[in-house]
Amino acid sequence: MYGFPLKILNKYFGKNKYKSAFEKFEDIEILRFIENGTKVKMVEVEDNILSVDTLKDLQYANKLNNV
Repeated sequence: MYGFPLKILNKYFGKNKYKSAFEKFEDIEILRFIENGTKVKMVEVEDNILSVDTLKDLQYANKLNNV
């Protein structure tokens, strides 16, 4: 999860903004900040999160939540 002030987001993602070279290649938006000299702080957290990337993952998450 990323958190940035609105001013920074508008600078890099506002109207008519384009992906950086590395971002185009890797398709990871955080690279746009790094390439443009914006400081990025990363904090390690415990992995207690369920990723939902596929229909199978969604079905499993729904089952956990009794949906």
